[in-house]
Amino acid sequence: MKHNQSCPKCRGTKVYVVDESVRGHVTEDGVNLVPRTMTAARVEITSPGVFGESRQTKLVEAGRCEAWICAACGYTEWYTTRLDELEVLAQASSGVRIVDRTTNVGPYRT
Repeated sequence: MKHNQSCPKCRGTKVYVVDESVRGHVTEDGVNLVPRTMTAARVEITSPGVFGESRQTKLVEAGRCEAWICAACGYTEWYTTRLDELEVLAQASSGVRIVDRTTNVGPYRT
């Protein structure tokens, strides 16, 4: 839907786009809206320092989601924005893995 602005299911041409959709948490102060993320994990980051290595834990977000919704049939496609942290999560073995078919080029089997 994002590329041709029409629904692949019913061919509808009216599409709603929900930018960085949010989910709500009810707190004592009211409703707190938090962006919906694909994957978030705590990753230990090691960095050199003056007195040796420093280790800290950082919450890494793999991307925020936007939804493309067909107005006619309700079919929804999710797209992830802010993809810059995916490599950090893949290297940290935190539930994100890379599948890259460019290294396995061949007709059908290897």
